[in-house]
Amino acid sequence: MKIPKPPIDAAFLKSSLGLLKIFQMGWSLIAFILSDVRKHSEWGSISVRQEWDAYEAMSAFLFFSTLMLWVIFLASWHEVGPLSGINWLGLDVFHSGLGCILSLINLILAFSIATQTHLGEAIPIFCVILAALCCFKFTLTSRQSYRKWHSLRPTPVIPYQDYQYSRLDQAEEDL
Repeated sequence: MKIPKPPIDAAFLKSSLGLLKIFQMGWSLIAFILSDVRKHSEWGSISVRQEWDAYEAMSAFLFFSTLMLWVIFLASWHEVGPLSGINWLGLDVFHSGLGCILSLINLILAFSIATQTHLGEAIPIFCVILAALCCFKFTLTSRQSYRKWHSLRPTPVIPYQDYQYSRLDQAEEDL
């Protein structure tokens, strides 16, 4: 049995959620590359090297997890096959919240590294800016994902309204 190939969702590429994910991936990748380059040239204290390792690991996790979600939404795998049973928009809200927390930790780490190197180099300052931008974008994505997820949830039926409308219908019939 051949599994049908899902179509690529071109509307997701143009949507605000798709664009936010592209920006997040780009900034996380730049932060990962800069931290890797800086970590290998840093021969200072062990604590600074460990902070660079933590910054690099969190930037790599944010990049690859965002890339995975972006590919799933782009290829429409969330609508077809065995993956359709997962609440992907809820998972995206959770991912964006986790990404915001990790970006805040990265912001603290980058600021700590920048102050330990006496703000004399451009890479730690640029990493602080990237972490702040990532945190801002993850906050926007979390908000956007929650709105989309909330708009797709069914609205509950209020029993009293149904009762009220049925009484109005009966009153019209009596006239």
